[in-house]
Amino acid sequence: MYAFVCGKWCRTPNSLKCSKSNTLSSFRTTGEVASGVVNKVFNQPKARAKELGLDICLMYIEIEKGEAVQEELLKGLDNKNPKIIVACIETLRKALR
Repeated sequence: MYAFVCGKWCRTPNSLKCSKSNTLSSFRTTGEVASGVVNKVFNQPKARAKELGLDICLMYIEIEKGEAVQEELLKGLDNKNPKIIVACIETLRKALR
């Protein structure tokens, strides 16, 4: 669903190869994407952007990259902006459910 975040688009007609390349690129980019979501998306005034950022973090947690996402969310708790702190806490709470 959020394959555009994971790096390269897969343009081959072979769907198995496409899903493998998206999964492999997602394992390489987890920290960078989670950091961008915490610092840029959670700072947006739009509720839809925050909701999509939360979904991106939860997607990475579903594919077994929770440690990197959790580390970036915990770094976000040290931010000075209260909007980012609240969004990080909300994401961690939803991830625990």
